[in-house]
Amino acid sequence: MKIAFRQVVGVNFQTRFRVCRGISLDEGFQNLYWWQYRKQSLRYEGGISLEEICFEPDCNTSIPHFHSEMEILYVLSGRIAIIGSGYNYVLEAEDFIVLNPYEHHELYAEAGCHTLSGYISADVFRQSGIGRVFCCSKSAAERTDYLNLIRTRLAMLLKYDTNYSDSQRLYVLSQLFGLLAILKAQFEISGDGSPLVYKDADRMQEVLTYLSVHFSESITMKDVAERVYLSKSHLSREFQKYMGISFSDYLRKIRLNRVAYLLAHSGESITDIALSCGFSNVNTMILNFREEYKETPGTYRKNRNGKFKENSFELKPSREITAFNIRTCMSLLKYAAAEEAARPLDKKQQKKSVVIHTSLLENRGKLSLCHNDTINIGWADSLLNSTLQEVIMRTNKEVGFRYIRFHGILDDSMDVYHEYADGRPWFSFTYLDMVMDEILDLGLKPFFEFGYTPYKLASGNKNVFGTSCINVPNTPENLAKWELLADSVMKHLLERFGYEEVRQWRFSAINGVYISYGVFSAKEYLACYERTYRSVRRFLPEAQFFGFGLDTGFLSLDGTELLERLLDHCIRQDCMPDAFGFQCFGCDYSKVSRARTEDSISVNESGMADEPASVSSDPDILKHEIALCKEVLKKYGLKAVPLYVTEWNSTIWQNDPGNDTCFKAAFIMKNVLENCGDISGIAYTHLTDHSERRVIHSSLYHGGYGMFTYNGIAKAGYYASQFLSMLAQEKGVVVENGEGYLITRSQDCKRIQIVLYHYCHYDMENRISHGISVEEQRTVDRYYGFERKGTKSFHLHLENMPEGTYLKRSFSISREHGSSYDLWMSQGAPDLRGKQQINYLSNVSTFHIYYEPLYITQEGEWIASTVLDEHEVRLILIEKK
Repeated sequence: MKIAFRQVVGVNFQTRFRVCRGISLDEGFQNLYWWQYRKQSLRYEGGISLEEICFEPDCNTSIPHFHSEMEILYVLSGRIAIIGSGYNYVLEAEDFIVLNPYEHHELYAEAGCHTLSGYISADVFRQSGIGRVFCCSKSAAERTDYLNLIRTRLAMLLKYDTNYSDSQRLYVLSQLFGLLAILKAQFEISGDGSPLVYKDADRMQEVLTYLSVHFSESITMKDVAERVYLSKSHLSREFQKYMGISFSDYLRKIRLNRVAYLLAHSGESITDIALSCGFSNVNTMILNFREEYKETPGTYRKNRNGKFKENSFELKPSREITAFNIRTCMSLLKYAAAEEAARPLDKKQQKKSVVIHTSLLENRGKLSLCHNDTINIGWADSLLNSTLQEVIMRTNKEVGFRYIRFHGILDDSMDVYHEYADGRPWFSFTYLDMVMDEILDLGLKPFFEFGYTPYKLASGNKNVFGTSCINVPNTPENLAKWELLADSVMKHLLERFGYEEVRQWRFSAINGVYISYGVFSAKEYLACYERTYRSVRRFLPEAQFFGFGLDTGFLSLDGTELLERLLDHCIRQDCMPDAFGFQCFGCDYSKVSRARTEDSISVNESGMADEPASVSSDPDILKHEIALCKEVLKKYGLKAVPLYVTEWNSTIWQNDPGNDTCFKAAFIMKNVLENCGDISGIAYTHLTDHSERRVIHSSLYHGGYGMFTYNGIAKAGYYASQFLSMLAQEKGVVVENGEGYLITRSQDCKRIQIVLYHYCHYDMENRISHGISVEEQRTVDRYYGFERKGTKSFHLHLENMPEGTYLKRSFSISREHGSSYDLWMSQGAPDLRGKQQINYLSNVSTFHIYYEPLYITQEGEWIASTVLDEHEVRLILIEKK
């Protein structure tokens, strides 16, 4: 199904043209009887319709009109002028006006303006007993609170309409009648409390419907008047009163509308078009057309390049209305975000609950988690930032990471590599030592990546990350200098930090993923890799050396030939790594240019970069791509070699609005629990939004994919990692696990751990994949970019629990608790100024804790039910006193 696009021609007192979108019936005048067809379009293949209200994007502005429904016209963007009986307003973004049934109005929109019309059915309007209202945001600024309530109700109705199910019908009615109650109490015109009914309204609607169907025939006012049992003079007066235009002028306009459409979209001759549209001859049509459009039909057609296509269209259900421009609709949908977060049980519920019935005597093996093996912090020099140091100290205490992985330790910004005038290298390790000292002082170990290449050793100046060169040395002279650099680094590390210390570190060459981007070839990479490997082994034979840093997404797309080539080379040259590291960013690289992807990963100067590579529609992509890598390693007899995911996130885009949301908590919990048995470690990328050298966004939550904001406020994803560490501390055995849950226990069954999570993947149609402005970062509803699964119910039945008294502690991360982004939004998305405001938001946005005593009888059973909101994570710890 599709939304039809058409050029809507203007009337003679407005010469500008605009593009409208809408539901196509007969192009140019569908709004005259749109409601009836809209309801029919929703009844397809068992679809469910909202009988009480429906929505239309970009309503028709080509003809003055009225309709039997109450209309709420909301401006999504741009400006639109509305002229009615006794008023004339210019509405701007987020303005709205309520139009009474049968209230004649005219609309004139600027190019680029988008509107959304909500039509409340005549039946509901009559049932509400509401009288004539006058409500326009332009003229009621003193009642801002009530105007925002109306916006919120309208936004909730739109969300229900685009994702409707039978179970939500009462919620829809509550929102709808709540909206009408506000209008009646605050905006009903004084002294007019009776239901609004216009005399002869039904007859006038019949006239308009008849004209829209039979306009191409030879009809007169007398014919139409007789059809509706009115005199000609009475019809003339009533038509002028309600439409603000004479009968003959109206008939002429709808005929000319059809002429203009056929000129632009068909290959019919001008004569045939004139006759098919109700004109007695072509000359009459040409004269009227030139008067209306200020050009002849031939010129009109020529200016549209003579392009046409057959008039084929399809009705589209309103649940897909936002597909036409999800970004624009956010200006309304943002009003629903706060109410949705506060009322999770009002959402659609999944029909099938998760039933977990098990015995604590079950033993499915020891729980082994690997989420805190390594954390990525981005650039090496960022470790000298005091805010990042404080965050690392906190995470080391609460999560307990072992290794810190970074890049750019040999970058020119670290001032390591220099050359004399004659080309001989010399080295300075001052800043390198400062970074290593900081890591060790924090109680962690370095994951030392030999990169990036100093400019003087680069064979090409591929500049991807600001001042850094990603290329590798590929001339014999530069390769020799690179090996000397690697030797000097290893020698210095051992002399300064000692053999016993450095032997615990991890080392790797630059990531081989850049082969897939076309930055360097596999041959060039292998030459650099081998030189680096030899240098490390020469000074530290037992060092943990990792390879090759390939992206699993490219392996899935291109096949495993590259990985196999690297393995073959290592076998021949005896330089096989001790462990394999891969990166997975959940991307579908098939739809974009690889060069563009690599160039777009870094934040650009405008701050409005679009998504460099699309996220995958597969919610289990990590599991599938790990399996692919393991299959290749098994083929080479390397099944026992440890496999790590050394860089991992849900997206490669460092401006993805979803990165700041509660989505990340469920994402981390799902992927760690479902894959921990297949890998030795998984490293989230990155710890903070300091992933790049400069933060160019003034908005605190700009979509950076760190667990912390750049000023040290924890996001929801961090608390999920903390929950995992709390779970790991118990060192339990697995009792039961499945989609969305895990149950573990201690050996004596006196301590029970339950993890529940409700993961909702990206909505591939509605997700935000383009850069958004700072203002939009503060206003758009980012959760609209994820699947709307509704709440999820869990029913727990545990058997064979030891009799006695227990303390149950329930920890939860949701949009209400544990999501600093959602709390920031609820506060009005303020600019935080100073440590006091930053600390306040950080302190109040922690996860929720609830304590509850339990007593287990001698039957040893515990039965409980709970409901999780979308993206919610819950950790339940039960301990016998």
